[in-house]
Amino acid sequence: MSQYPLTLNSVIRRNEKKFLISRVGTETVMMDLESGDYIGLNEVGTDIWEKIPEPKIIGELVDQLIAEYDVKAEQCILNTLNYLTQMQSIHAIEIVQ
Repeated sequence: MSQYPLTLNSVIRRNEKKFLISRVGTETVMMDLESGDYIGLNEVGTDIWEKIPEPKIIGELVDQLIAEYDVKAEQCILNTLNYLTQMQSIHAIEIVQ
């Protein structure tokens, strides 16, 4: 499956089928079931992961993060799109539409 650029209008959800997932305190550890690689999510990464069990528009996710964290909109958009692009590259999230 090819990777498509993410935008604020992209609808995404997490891809739990590919990973064994465990919450450790405020962080999350994921093991790729195919490769055996481990991925660690910090507190903010875990928060984002927990916000997308169902399809969600990235712009709505960004709005939630801006409301919850002390961050400027432009910085939140940039950081969130970069983070989600990394998650997409390891197939931890998928574009729904």
